[in-house]
Amino acid sequence: MDAARKPTPPAPGPARKGVERQAPLVPLHTITQSHVQLSAQRPVRSALLDVAGEVRPHDHDYYEISMGHAGSALHETDHYGLPFGNGTVVIIAPGQTHAFSAVNNLRVTNIYYLAEWLLTELRSLWENDGLVPLFLAASLFRRPIRDVRVPQFQLKAKESAECALELADISAELARPQPSLVLLKSSLLKFLIRLARAYRRAAEFSHRKDAKTQRTEGRNERTASSPPPSLSGKILASSVEPGVGGLGLRAAGSLNANFRDEIWTALDRVEESIRQSTPFSVDELSGQVGLSADHLTRIFKDATGWAPMDYFQRRRIHHACTWLLNPRHSITDVAIALGFADAAHFSRLFRQHQGLTPREYRKMYAPR
Repeated sequence: MDAARKPTPPAPGPARKGVERQAPLVPLHTITQSHVQLSAQRPVRSALLDVAGEVRPHDHDYYEISMGHAGSALHETDHYGLPFGNGTVVIIAPGQTHAFSAVNNLRVTNIYYLAEWLLTELRSLWENDGLVPLFLAASLFRRPIRDVRVPQFQLKAKESAECALELADISAELARPQPSLVLLKSSLLKFLIRLARAYRRAAEFSHRKDAKTQRTEGRNERTASSPPPSLSGKILASSVEPGVGGLGLRAAGSLNANFRDEIWTALDRVEESIRQSTPFSVDELSGQVGLSADHLTRIFKDATGWAPMDYFQRRRIHHACTWLLNPRHSITDVAIALGFADAAHFSRLFRQHQGLTPREYRKMYAPR
């Protein structure tokens, strides 16, 4: 979220019901690195904002988490408009568009982070239900992000207080001349895990509520005098639907991806190959999971948006990003460590996935 350019008078009060949008928002600007100012020294940023007027439609180059502290507004996305206020959380993936209208003395904290900084230990992140689908999936998988509903949910008072403590730790550490990357990462991960747990609690509540509403509607569908179901309830249920980042439920009660066992095996094999610096072979993997190489490639691409070898290269680039944040490693050293044929091959693949060269990436996130 960006500060409003043309403040408007505050609305007399928050919108009481959500609305479904009939057409997508058109972003008028993009929140870029020049605004966020992430760096190798500070790969996470937190900003407390007092918003005086409407925030016009915009998108982002990075994940943005907005957490409300006071006031009210109507939060608008490509799919819905919902009330936003104290304890409300929205998670905006790169490329998604949102806006705020009917703003009334709104105070929020915005959190930005370099996703690749968190992705080196992907195996352990998957063990925390919802963490990857909510906060990292857009950086991992290739999906039409504008088709994905922006998650919005409400924290309980205890959840809000716990999250506020983590944000306070992050802010205090960022204020130090030489912040600890270990403390920043641990505090950020704790914050994200707390949000994922709150999201799951909200999603389960919405599903139970929606199921109860459907049962009631089924009993009364022929009764002309029955009032229509609550529009805001239906939108809330949709806005916390666990299909985040194009991913569904892995199992009942889980927010992780609904991948076939063969896909999980392939994802794990990619991480093992990178960690052990061993070659990755689709033919070898297909034999391991009992599928032809073509069949495995097809179902893997359907699940992730990438062919297996392309995904392997993308994960190598994620690891390279983390290495490049450390100025002690030369670009050639990074290429060799990750098994690239040479620095030129590494640079070509890096530009293909990141949109800039390794040297440009290192310059963009130089310590500041």
